[in-house]
Amino acid sequence: MCVALSKKRRHNTFAKLVVLSVATFLRRKPTRTRVVAIALYLALFAWSIKRFGLPVDRIAVTGWVLVAFIFANVGKTWKDQFAMLRDWSIFAGMLFAYEYSRGLSDQLGRPISYLAVRNFDRALFFGTDPNVWMQQHLNISKVLSWYEYPLAVTYMTHFILPPGVAVVLWWFNRDEWVRYVRRLSILFFLSCATFAAFPVAPPWLTAKQGYIAPIQRITARAWSHMGIKSVSKVFDRGTAITNPYAAMPSLHAACALLVVLFFFPYMPKWLRIISLALPASMAICLVYFGEHYVADILAGWLYVGIAFWISTNFDPIQCQRKSLARTLARTHHEQPMGILITANLAHQHLHIVLITWCILQRINFGQHNCSLARMIKNSSACGTKRGFRRISMTT
Repeated sequence: MCVALSKKRRHNTFAKLVVLSVATFLRRKPTRTRVVAIALYLALFAWSIKRFGLPVDRIAVTGWVLVAFIFANVGKTWKDQFAMLRDWSIFAGMLFAYEYSRGLSDQLGRPISYLAVRNFDRALFFGTDPNVWMQQHLNISKVLSWYEYPLAVTYMTHFILPPGVAVVLWWFNRDEWVRYVRRLSILFFLSCATFAAFPVAPPWLTAKQGYIAPIQRITARAWSHMGIKSVSKVFDRGTAITNPYAAMPSLHAACALLVVLFFFPYMPKWLRIISLALPASMAICLVYFGEHYVADILAGWLYVGIAFWISTNFDPIQCQRKSLARTLARTHHEQPMGILITANLAHQHLHIVLITWCILQRINFGQHNCSLARMIKNSSACGTKRGFRRISMTT
């Protein structure tokens, strides 16, 4: 009995030591512990993708985001944890707004448009459907062309690049992160409002309903040919639960252009030209794969311009900077003139005071000629010197 109790006490003591050691390590090395926790999270996430596939439904995505939040906040104070939760809650709002735009459209009773955007494309290209023309002339067959592989990779960058840029900016420069997320959130919420008010079917779905010539949806087939079938499965699963009538504007085209334009001021000229290849290739793959019309892409680019204009003109920091610049410019132009006017007035008043003092005191200019002459010499107004002489002569 005593031996069992002693063993139990030893086990309890050992457990307490382990807990205290871990707590002490977390308290003394929070950054190192956080890095280890994030590495464990990434390993767990990679295993989950290999075992179950990439999470695409709202519950799974929200769960993984919450787990990432817990792992990334190891060793941080409650204030830092609240700040991180506040910063990233905007992305949850974007996700829910996108997913509920379809239900809101049904509740509003908005009809689905199948031919309006397609007719705009035909008018823009002189009676030709760009989607049909590209698939007919770019060798749609069982044998994939070489350009389908980079186009497939370009299409998938939409799911990695915008959130990846947000993570990097948030980690290294929160001020730039705020500017980036403000533009991205304006783009998303304006697009979701358009999805609800004006639901548009994409080309592949319009062709499936028999409204236009046959168009194949070939977005994921390059991944299957590359032996990465998990990506194509994720794509098929995502298609089953996402809003199929969120074609106008194209968020794929819009996000690609937004990321490039955000970093445009920091790029050299040669890199600016190269970076435009991303939105250009995204536009080509969207039309070629049958995902969007050309009008959808143009609308997405227009929405990016609107998002940049709103965020620039209504940004509190930018407004303060512009107001300060205008104030400094106004002060720079007005201050010299104000100083000149004040100096002239002071000179005039000084001369008047000197003349009045001389008259009232009846100064003998013969006795005080030297001192008064020095006073007059220091004055810059020649007319005042002549006035003093006239006064001395009359006296």
